[in-house]
Amino acid sequence: MKVQNLYPEIKQGTVLDKKSSKLLNKEFWEIVEVVSERKKGYCLTHNRIQRIVGAFYELRGWDVYYEVPFSSGGYQPRSVRFDLVADKGKKQVVIEVKDWLDKRDFGQVNYYSNILENNKIKAKLYLATDFISAHNIFDPAMADEIEEIMTRENVGLIFADKRLLVIFDNVQQLIFEEMPLWLMCDEEIK
Repeated sequence: MKVQNLYPEIKQGTVLDKKSSKLLNKEFWEIVEVVSERKKGYCLTHNRIQRIVGAFYELRGWDVYYEVPFSSGGYQPRSVRFDLVADKGKKQVVIEVKDWLDKRDFGQVNYYSNILENNKIKAKLYLATDFISAHNIFDPAMADEIEEIMTRENVGLIFADKRLLVIFDNVQQLIFEEMPLWLMCDEEIK
């Protein structure tokens, strides 16, 4: 299997002009609609999203670890499990997977962000979900919280399907002011 960037001519993080922004936004929502119709409202399971995201990172040369235990010290040590941790050189990402995203999940992401910060772990934290959750994320009731967590906690978002992954590092990418990373696999990831 091979993974390729769908838009290799536009580097991730590049500021987009209005025309490009509008086109990419339209394409993203067309993908969400196609996925929603195909799945008839059913999301990929947590384990499936975890495998898909992990496979995309592995195919791009990252070392991927699943269900990574982490204990933080202090007076009351707490133990958590990160769904995915991926390393490549000096880069590290921690990925929390949710099959369906809602407001309650932000508390957990906040907690993970605090754990990374308090333990001086320089990893980018992402929240990975099914493309179908895009409807939820862009709902006005959640939009402010998404913007806040992405800005204040520096959390990214990953939308996954069996052959496609779109990675948003920040709010500017999420609203298509900057280019997110669009990855396509030549085969369906099982």
